[in-house]
Amino acid sequence: RIIMKMKMILTVLLSLLFILETQAQTTHKVGTVTFDDDVTLYGQKAVYNGGAIRKKYFFKLYSIGLYLPAKTNNAQKAIDEDGFCAVRLIITSSMVTREKFIETVTEGFATSSEGKASKAEIDQLMGYFSEEFKDGDNILLAYKPDSGIEVWKNRKHLGSVKGLEFKKALFGIWLGKT
Repeated sequence: RIIMKMKMILTVLLSLLFILETQAQTTHKVGTVTFDDDVTLYGQKAVYNGGAIRKKYFFKLYSIGLYLPAKTNNAQKAIDEDGFCAVRLIITSSMVTREKFIETVTEGFATSSEGKASKAEIDQLMGYFSEEFKDGDNILLAYKPDSGIEVWKNRKHLGSVKGLEFKKALFGIWLGKT
């Protein structure tokens, strides 16, 4: 009887450990930011593929997470793919102002070795960021083949910029060879 109780207790503990381990795998920590294992937008789902911290000097400015239709180690595939995908940026420093963000992303387009982004497309994207930035802001740039880059800030849809070439240039800022 004692052996049966011990087996039952062990089974319960192992089951609990498995459940906790499974739950622990549903998020990913990048610096102080936690990214979900997947994102679903417009009925489309993409899975977390990795993340990074954007630093300047000693300051951690934001954490970024990449979401793709399937796991891959191939950055070029992530840039070129014409399927639902997204990058999520979480601002982690009050040093990231609206002006600095626009300046940095615009410079990123200039050095991106991928795709093509016209000045009008870049201006359209940057125009969506009319409000000041603050620590904790959540920016989602999601690509949908039929509508282009969908721009979200703090769960509010701001607009879109059409085109696969624009998406390639944008994703090339973070994933491309500069």
